[in-house]
Order: sequence, then structure tokens, then C-alpha cells
Amino acid sequence: MSSGAMSMVENYILTKEAVSEYLHHLDKSGVLYISRPETQIPKLITTLKEARLENSKGIENSKDCFIIFRRPPNEFEGDKSFLAGVLYKKDGFSAEDVIKIRSEAGNLSLDLLYDPLSESESFYKTLIDSDNFRSLAGGKNNVTDAGLEPATDDKPFFDQNIGFGNLTFDGVKETFSQGDKAILALKDKPVAETTLIVILIQTLITAFAFLILPLLIAKRKLTSSSTGKIFLIYFAAIGLGYIMMQISLIQKFTLMLGQPVYTILTVISSMLIFSGIGSKYSDSFLKNNKHRIQIIFFLIAFTAILIGVFNSYLFTSMARFDLIYRVLISILLIAPLGFFMGMPFPLGMKKIDDSEKSLAAYSWAVNGFFSVIGSVLAIIFAMTIGFRFVFIFVSVCYLIAMLMIIFRTKSLQLKT
Repeated sequence: MSSGAMSMVENYILTKEAVSEYLHHLDKSGVLYISRPETQIPKLITTLKEARLENSKGIENSKDCFIIFRRPPNEFEGDKSFLAGVLYKKDGFSAEDVIKIRSEAGNLSLDLLYDPLSESESFYKTLIDSDNFRSLAGGKNNVTDAGLEPATDDKPFFDQNIGFGNLTFDGVKETFSQGDKAILALKDKPVAETTLIVILIQTLITAFAFLILPLLIAKRKLTSSSTGKIFLIYFAAIGLGYIMMQISLIQKFTLMLGQPVYTILTVISSMLIFSGIGSKYSDSFLKNNKHRIQIIFFLIAFTAILIGVFNSYLFTSMARFDLIYRVLISILLIAPLGFFMGMPFPLGMKKIDDSEKSLAAYSWAVNGFFSVIGSVLAIIFAMTIGFRFVFIFVSVCYLIAMLMIIFRTKSLQLKT
């Protein structure tokens, strides 16, 4: 939290879907109270408005439902308080409610930034009254699209306030020069974006130095065959696809399993075990039937899209099961995908002749290189577009790999 890196961590308790469920469970006069840093209050307001709109099936008039407060910021915090919050009453605050809350806020030395009786113009009043909050981003409000757009189960990064599209050199520089105000990074610094870009650069350099560079130094000639060089795309695609799928499953299954430690253990162990089994039986699955190799890639692509599109509906229906059943269901969901994802690598290596030892070495290196950078790219894609896109991207990777192995097979047949 002190580094601001919370903005790159999934947070499923403040997504639009979660808040919608909170409002659904409130009785008619129920009140929802959430406290966050002041810079995140605009996103909290839009999340509540969007959730209410979904619950009411198209009718949203919550002007009287909000009260916004904050603890006055101290000299260390600057002009934005690290402690602010929202009171949201389902059927709206009455004048009597507001007067009581004003009195209580005075006793607690809190500032009321908005209440239904307030007539003074402010950004919060404009935001609460607005039917299109996206038009309020930028300008004098100094609020980005990412700072207003509600988090969703597909993009569960509530703490992300800047967004890659609004990242500037000055913002990156400021992130690295926070000094003794590092705790305030969570509020309005592009920590997640800067961190991910730096990690991506580090992984590119490190992976190249340890995987590709040794082969270049050893002067291992790749191959004189153009088809051999093209076939490296195959290993790049399956390396990128496999790790991005694993990262996405870890992130998404957190919604079902709750604790990240359970999710990591379940997803990684299931993927590795069943991928190993799939690798072992890859030859048996083909049984001299050349067309089955296409089935493998189609099954991977189809299953990836299926999980990406329907995971939220599936997880919602099973969220109340005991943990042991949720773990078992997770394993059953991951098992077939892991089984087939274990087949492409050994099948690809079998397409390399004994005379092409350098191509085999480069294939391992390229696969490893893209496996490393894919873990970072998965989070960057998820934060910018959403996890559903990542699952679709994985499907595309495996379909490209399928085309590459078909092309390689035909080239070898013509050669012989």
C-alpha cells in the first residue's frame, strides 16, 4: 500500500458487480458506507450510480442518496485527504437525516463535500447530477477516464486512477521521486503503470541476456531454411499463450476461491500436472491421424474463450459453495485446458529434424523468452482492455501456432 502498487492488484470487492450486489441486499432505507482516499471518491460515486442503474433496470436518480465527507487534509497530505468516504442511502437522505449528519460531522471535525441540501457548486455535485460522467474527465477537474470509469469483474483494478493512456514522462519521473510522501502514491501517482513498464523492460533485457544472447555468443547459426526461421513463431505463440492463460486464470479464479494463496496453488498445480499428462500422451492422442493436431488447437482456443466469456456467471453461481468444492470445481475446469495445452510444445519439437540442433536450441530459447514477457503483458492488457481480451488473445496465439505447425508439416513433406 505504501508504494501505491495496490493499483495493479485486482480488487473484486469494489467492482460494479459487487456494489450492485451490496445495493441489492440493502433494505429500502439501508445505508452503504465506504471509505477510500479522496482521489478515489469520484470513481466510487460513478460505481454506485452505475450499479444502481443496473439494479433499477434503467432508472437512476440518486441525487438525494449521496453524502460525501472527508477528514481535512493535513500539511503532509496536501490538498487531498487520504481519508474520505461516501454514505449512500438506498431511498435517499431526508432533510432531517442531513441535518443530523451535518451535526455529527461537526462533532468529528469532518468536512462534508456534498449532501442533498447543499446548493454550492462543486465537482461532486456535478458528477452526482450528471447522466454522462465520462464527459467530465480531464480539464479543470483533473480527473482521468480511469479515475471515473467503474471497475468491473473483467477489469477489477479499482485503485487504478491514471491509466496507460494518460501516462506522461513527468508522471513517471514523479513516481520515482516521491521521497517521504510515498504513502500518498496510492492517491494519484501512476505507480502501477510505471511499475509494469519498468518490469516489462527489465524482463525483456534479462530474458534476452539469459536465453537468446548465449546462443548468439556461441555463434549458433539458426538455420538456412526460411521455414525453420518462420517456425520459431510457433514456439513464441505457445509460450506467450500458455503463460498469459496461467496468469489470467490466477487473477480470475481469485473471484471464486477468495484467498490468492488458494488460487495460486490450485491454478498452477493443476496447469502443470495436467499439462505434463497432456505432454506425455500427445503422441497417443494423434494416433497417426494428422487432422487431430488441428483439433488440439481448436479445443484450446474454444475453451479459452469459453472461460473468458462465461467465468463471471459460473463463479457467481458457485461463490457460496464450501471452499473444498470450489477448489475441486476449479480443478475440473482447468484440467481439460491444461491437458491440451501440454501437447503443442512436444509436438512442435518433433517437427525439428536431428540435423537442426540449432533450431531446437532457439526454439527452447524463444519459447522461454515469450513465456517471461507474457506474464507482464497479461496484466498490462488486463488493465487497459480487460481479462476477456486476454483470453481471446490467448486463443489467437494458439490459432496462429496451429497455422505455423501445419505450414511446417507441409514443408517437411515437400522436402522429403
